[in-house]
Amino acid sequence: ASIQKTAKRVNVQLESMEGAAFFYACRQMDLPCVQIRAVSNYIEKRNRDAWKIGLAVKNLNTFAGEFLKVILKSHE
Repeated sequence: ASIQKTAKRVNVQLESMEGAAFFYACRQMDLPCVQIRAVSNYIEKRNRDAWKIGLAVKNLNTFAGEFLKVILKSHE
């Protein structure tokens, strides 16, 4: 029931509570930051069998590698 209430109240496709402290600390120190996430599961009743952690890690590694290439190239 709480999933439906939250989805109705805020139109989000992704939530990330883990990064909040990191962003808060960076903001307090006036440091630029970025969070790169990979989605392994949907917001639904917990069903770990439906999680796609391996695919999420693969996608994250692929994106992170390309992202770092762009960052490094921009600093040449």
